[in-house]
Amino acid sequence: MIQDHDSVHKAEELIHDFLISDVGYDIEFMHEFTDGYAAQYKLRNCTGDLSSSLANFGYPIQRTYFETFHAKGE
Repeated sequence: MIQDHDSVHKAEELIHDFLISDVGYDIEFMHEFTDGYAAQYKLRNCTGDLSSSLANFGYPIQRTYFETFHAKGE
């Protein structure tokens, strides 16, 4: 129910494991798109999670904040 930095990191971990182990994909860079309010991802823990992605996963992660209301309409 709550998407805090622990759940976001766990999701990144599961995606990493799936792409490496199951698909056999060599990841050099990951670009994430969020569908939520950008301020909820600007906590120090979430920013710290991004800055330590190279040490945790072996590649940098870039996060783009996509506001859902931009996709409505034409």
